[in-house]
Amino acid sequence: MEQNIFDWFQNNIGVSLVQSQYQDIVWFINGELDKENREIRQELERLQGELLNVKEQHSSICDMYQDLVMGVCSKHNGETRHETAFKYIQQAEEAKEEATRVLADKGE
Repeated sequence: MEQNIFDWFQNNIGVSLVQSQYQDIVWFINGELDKENREIRQELERLQGELLNVKEQHSSICDMYQDLVMGVCSKHNGETRHETAFKYIQQAEEAKEEATRVLADKGE
């Protein structure tokens, strides 16, 4: 019949030594768990700080986007303000590129 290790220690070494070693092991494990818990709490606090920063950035980006889209006074029929704003930006970029090409062709 198989004996578990605790029974073997108890029968061969004595109860007091087994209990003492068991307590040492438990204290060691508890200490390691406390250390691990502290590390987990520190990492959780760091991640919560990062999440707060991301939320603030998201809010700021949403505000800027809202300003940009609402800068479109009159949207085109069948378009959202976003689509109209995007079209205006594209047209402005294309005009700038065309002006740059014209100037380059003239040698300026």
